[in-house]
Amino acid sequence: MSETINAVTDVQLHRYKAATLELAKQLLESWAVELSTPQKPVIPYFIVLGFQDIKQQKKQRFFNRIPTSFALDDEQVDELIEAGRNLLLANSVFKQLLADLETEAGLF
Repeated sequence: MSETINAVTDVQLHRYKAATLELAKQLLESWAVELSTPQKPVIPYFIVLGFQDIKQQKKQRFFNRIPTSFALDDEQVDELIEAGRNLLLANSVFKQLLADLETEAGLF
């Protein structure tokens, strides 16, 4: 019984997450259209990061075992910061954003 409840709950959470991400992406694209001008189009960059993108299974398990609470120990905080940085730097959309910024303004 508990396995069935967990499976149903997981499916519902995944659907809510997917729907929320899609809504956020649509809003970002809408804002980009509204803010664009013929001379200067606004290009949206929607970057999604998740623990499922971590290649090392041991690290992925570590993060998936962190409870969803507002109390994290120092190791968890440090590991989360490092994982976020690594995931962001490996993300193709973020890489494209950096490349476009470099081309556009010579920032990087």
